[in-house]
Amino acid sequence: RSSDLADNVYGNCEFTSHLSKCPLVCNDGLKFSSGMAYSAFCNDGVWVLPPTLQTCVAITCEPIGMIYGAISEGQFLCSKENVFESTCTVKCNEGDAEEMPFESVCES
Repeated sequence: RSSDLADNVYGNCEFTSHLSKCPLVCNDGLKFSSGMAYSAFCNDGVWVLPPTLQTCVAITCEPIGMIYGAISEGQFLCSKENVFESTCTVKCNEGDAEEMPFESVCES
């Protein structure tokens, strides 16, 4: 992994020879806003970024209630809303038994 080549973007480079290609990756929890993949090229020892390079934005997941539907006997509790690595669990209403433990994690 090379150092940051742009804000929140690093190169996953194996070779640094002239005209070698380097796939670009957003930092953990981020993705390119366009959803496209990008590469940089080494030109005389300098990495050249593509002119169309988009910014990195937070990875988000559908709200948990949209995926599993509303629950009538409790609520979903999420650690960080619907962003990368947020963990959601079911909390049953007082007196209701949870039939099975439920946990969902927002991943890339």
